[in-house]
Amino acid sequence: MVDALNQKSYAKAQRLLTKALGLCTRRGKRGCGPLEVQLSFHLGRACEEQAQWAEAMSAYQRVAKGSGRLHAEQRTAALEATVRLLPRLGRLVVRKPVKGRCQEVELWMPPGRHRVNVGGGQFGGAFGGCVGALLR
Repeated sequence: MVDALNQKSYAKAQRLLTKALGLCTRRGKRGCGPLEVQLSFHLGRACEEQAQWAEAMSAYQRVAKGSGRLHAEQRTAALEATVRLLPRLGRLVVRKPVKGRCQEVELWMPPGRHRVNVGGGQFGGAFGGCVGALLR
């Protein structure tokens, strides 16, 4: 995966990193926490190199929120990347039920018009209750 990044095969690296992250999170593997932070950092790099700003921001934010082992330079690079990407994106906060509890989910969107499907319905504004969205 990192070899693909170093060889500038960003699409291949993204595919491999996404698959590895999916295996880690789907199975709830023990010990994946530290690995998940590393994978997210590299995924952020791969997405950013392909101008996939929203995906890169999501990955870098997992790094910022994560508690895994990461070199200080990598954590700094991830934080700098979030600052660099911020002007390119809008932040959408969606409230939805997750495992029986209402949780806010953060989505990053490129400029433009979008339809968001939450709870089976499409909307374009803020709603009360658990299901809804707020552009921040």
